Amino acid sequence: EKTTVAVQICAHPKRNGSVFVYDLRHDPTQYKNLTPEQLAEKWRWKKDSEEPRLPVKKLQYNHCPAIAPLGVLDESSQQRLKIDLSTIKKHWATLKQVTDLAERLCKADELLEPKPQTSLITVEQDVDAGMYNGFFNEPDKQAMRVVRAASPEELSTLGLQFNDQRLTALLPLYKARNFPKTLTSEERSMWERYRTQKLMGGAEHSKMAQHLMRLQKIAEGGNLTGHQEYLLEEMKLYAQSILPEQEV
Repeated sequence: EKTTVAVQICAHPKRNGSVFVYDLRHDPTQYKNLTPEQLAEKWRWKKDSEEPRLPVKKLQYNHCPAIAPLGVLDESSQQRLKIDLSTIKKHWATLKQVTDLAERLCKADELLEPKPQTSLITVEQDVDAGMYNGFFNEPDKQAMRVVRAASPEELSTLGLQFNDQRLTALLPLYKARNFPKTLTSEERSMWERYRTQKLMGGAEHSKMAQHLMRLQKIAEGGNLTGHQEYLLEEMKLYAQSILPEQEV
């Protein structure tokens, strides 16, 4: 069963609407003296590992599962879900004695965070998709309004410091996508490398290769009207027009 009894430890220091919760089915005694580095190692997911992970989850309000107060857990539900409230209360009493766990957890979480992206080259997780990983705080919202109000020429000199590293990663992409003519030679070079990775990374399995092979397969299938052949050719020309510039 995935149902458990959890208690909030603290709010996430960088993500509004996100909190750390502890799964009270597990005895916190073994974690009370661990350093942030040791907690991070316990927290880290390891494939095929039989070692139990740190029973702490990041609960995000806009992504959260069903949550209910403990009072809805009647006796029959406790038996069905194999939840022993006496054990839960014992673990909760132990957890309350670990007064600095919140601080160590925040440091452990920071150790596990991927390094911030400061250039246009993406890491494994797509920058744009990362926008859905939580809400932005008010100072960052204000900084975003400054970016939107800035002229293309001002974007490189704003000197903004975002609290959320997702925005640090997104700003150079925002400039390149919306105002490509304002890019410096270095920024343009990074932008072309970014586009090369996005469109052509993976050789024959890249997005561009798969797209062109699909068009070729349709063309070879025949039975196309003149208008369909025209559209197919236009799609090929468009694909060729957005190919990244090759550095010499």
